[in-house]
Amino acid sequence: MDLLLKLVTTVAAAIGAWVAFTGLQTWRAQLIGRTEYDLARRVLRGVLEVREQIAAVRGPFMSTGEMAAALKEEGVSEPNLLNDAERRKATHLAYDRRWRRMSKAVSDLQVDVLEAEVILGEGIRIAHKALLACVTELYSTLTLYLRAEGNESLQRKLGDKLESYFEIVYLTSNDPAKDPFSAKVSAAVREFEQLLRPHLSLARGVRVVARDEATSP
Repeated sequence: MDLLLKLVTTVAAAIGAWVAFTGLQTWRAQLIGRTEYDLARRVLRGVLEVREQIAAVRGPFMSTGEMAAALKEEGVSEPNLLNDAERRKATHLAYDRRWRRMSKAVSDLQVDVLEAEVILGEGIRIAHKALLACVTELYSTLTLYLRAEGNESLQRKLGDKLESYFEIVYLTSNDPAKDPFSAKVSAAVREFEQLLRPHLSLARGVRVVARDEATSP
């Protein structure tokens, strides 16, 4: 009888340990899945925000209201946008305002990318580098293009390059196939998506399993 009791106790303890171990493994999978999901979601959202700000900077239409608002920030309460010099100044200031939103998007993404590289691997850093290359190219091209406005000497020096700069500075088509710079940005975004989408799908699967386990009798 004592032997049987010991055997039952041992089996019960083994079953309890196995249940505890299984529960711990499930909890760990849920925690890892949730962490990866939240991080992947933040990074992808940040990437898409940078993409949207790139498009906003490249927006070919700049209203007089946008230019007037930029001048008012500089203390010009009654801008004369019919004056060429003042209009150029207003254009430059309006681009500065656009770029501040871009800078914030890039800065916000940088924080999440550093964390994502630790958890999700080096591929995130490589994709981030490709996206930043687009941002840097746009900034340098836009700076030079604006400097050439009203500067005939610089325009002559740049010559045919101005046309290629125009295609980067301005969003010429919503179809990436017709806009090489948009295609480059889209390719950088796709690199992120290929790395992040599986983690989003994985986390959804983990949550479904956890829900089913919680509702099962």
